[in-house]
Amino acid sequence: MSHRTVSPLGLAQIKLHEGFRGTAAPLPDGRYVVGYGHVCETPPSAPLSKAEAGRLLEADLAPIEQAVSQGAGRPLTPAQLDALVSFAFSIGLEAYDRSDVLRRVRAGDFAAAACAMEAWRKTAAGGKSVVCEALVRRRAAEKAMMLSEGQGAPSAWLKPEMDHAASILGAPSVVAPTPTLAGALAPVAMAPIAEPASSQPIADDIGPVRSFKLTAAPRADTPLWRQAAFACLTLFGLALVATAAAAYLRGAPFAANLSASFLLGAPGVAASLAGLFFLTRPMRPVFARV
Repeated sequence: MSHRTVSPLGLAQIKLHEGFRGTAAPLPDGRYVVGYGHVCETPPSAPLSKAEAGRLLEADLAPIEQAVSQGAGRPLTPAQLDALVSFAFSIGLEAYDRSDVLRRVRAGDFAAAACAMEAWRKTAAGGKSVVCEALVRRRAAEKAMMLSEGQGAPSAWLKPEMDHAASILGAPSVVAPTPTLAGALAPVAMAPIAEPASSQPIADDIGPVRSFKLTAAPRADTPLWRQAAFACLTLFGLALVATAAAAYLRGAPFAANLSASFLLGAPGVAASLAGLFFLTRPMRPVFARV
């Protein structure tokens, strides 16, 4: 059964980010990488040419292209297919199948899907998980490719505002350099995203620019037993506060009343506030189309 393939521009971008290796280099798992990210059990007996490496890459991309096309659940533009195939080839089909990117693509929310790509920018280096410079560049290129087809809007009308959540989550404190294999790869020089080919014009009636607002939605990762524990903590704190109030209103000397109220009331207030805080945490920010 035939399937759609990436465009020449998309293939060139994947080659750019994978880098070319004529001679195989060993991987930590005992396999080898050669050409444009091709993984093999045994290294080739002779160095590969770029043409041979290109054919291997096209063969490696075939199952990715089929999975991305069939899994989207809706038609994809050439730019969207290019971006998603590059992304899925980078993180692997298993990770792609469970990613927020695919979930948002299936919902038809391509802007949110493009933003979700940026979460996949870490790799293991030096025994810890770090944000990698090469992955930051690749995710940015894939996001730009995904969103390259759309209607423009003048800045005087569409005035940008600061997204504080993006500024906090989107800027890592440390970006690690790209880990190298035996025999360093040539640095990746980012190529500009070309205009769509004349054979695939962008329609003039693509529709208005979609906007999004930040809303709240329940978190699926907070177990019910944990929510019940926070509720009990809140009730316990309120009980301590009530006991402190009762002790203060008793007929004992003023100093004794004040001491008892403080010893019971302070932890009661702290427990109540902590319980209420964690009870309200099951709301997470999400983008909703308006």
